[in-house]
Amino acid sequence: MNMLEALFFPGTIIPGNLPGKISWLVDRLSYYQVIENEITPEGGFPDGCHPYTPVPLGPEKNLFVRMLADLKANQADYYGGLLSFISTAARYDVDESSVWSLVSRLHRGDARKEGGRKAADRLWQARLILKLAEILADEEREVGLVLNDVRRKERELFVALHGDEAGVEDSDDDLIPAPAAPTAGRHLNEHVLLAAWGCLHALDPAESSFLVTDNDGCAGLLLDLWERKMGREPERLFEAGLPERAGAEGDPCQAEARKKLQQALAAIAGGRSTAGVHDVWEAHGKDLACDGPAGSSSMEVFLLEGGSVPDLFGQISGVKPVRTSDRCLVGIIRSRLG
Repeated sequence: MNMLEALFFPGTIIPGNLPGKISWLVDRLSYYQVIENEITPEGGFPDGCHPYTPVPLGPEKNLFVRMLADLKANQADYYGGLLSFISTAARYDVDESSVWSLVSRLHRGDARKEGGRKAADRLWQARLILKLAEILADEEREVGLVLNDVRRKERELFVALHGDEAGVEDSDDDLIPAPAAPTAGRHLNEHVLLAAWGCLHALDPAESSFLVTDNDGCAGLLLDLWERKMGREPERLFEAGLPERAGAEGDPCQAEARKKLQQALAAIAGGRSTAGVHDVWEAHGKDLACDGPAGSSSMEVFLLEGGSVPDLFGQISGVKPVRTSDRCLVGIIRSRLG
């Protein structure tokens, strides 16, 4: 039986209940960790997501950690400007190559043979950009928590001054959703972020047949790049609704339909045709459709077949991929608007 593992894209925000909500579709959830054996901070990826370092830093780990500490300790002089330089605010008036060049100058490693230096420098650049994305996401989360605390206190003060008849509802609807993943980085240039993550993916020896994200920007960019390379659109397989709560299977018919869809999707990842998914959808589409209330989630799945995604990531990141693949699934998680 084929096993299906989902690997999260960069820029994905993963709330604590998401792993349970999509566990019916995949057998395992994983994400890239830039620094091996790093302790995930509070507010990081929830239980059920497994960290994985595709290219360990090895002897350069201490140097890399010290460099990050130096950057954070000198925010006023350099760190803040670096984040601004690779942010979406600068995406239209800054040459992307200069972004990578700036990050490369922070590499203070020992001299290397010229043959492997370019790839090593590119990998160093990618790691730093991804770590900056994590740091930025952590800062966004901390600011959001502080602002929410201020709003709660303002609400309590207003009620205390005007009483319950003031019409202030005890609701969290106006609070700011805090990013729940250390690799959120939604304000970074999507092409830079995808190229940095793609560098690790191209050098990852493990097979990754299902890439998942809720970041429409990064996912859309990958699909667009693949279409330009292949001269045709990726095949859209389906868009299925996700349970409102982790572990909520719904009625028996819905649970059976989800089981069949998972098996058919795993078969595609294992090299089988898409006929199984289309058959399941034709028979059980009503039970799988995304027709939930506002705020409910769905996953739209595409098949990229006939072209190697590792090769594509190698092209946009500037490294030679260590493996090739002729098919890859891409899942985009979306929230239903009211």
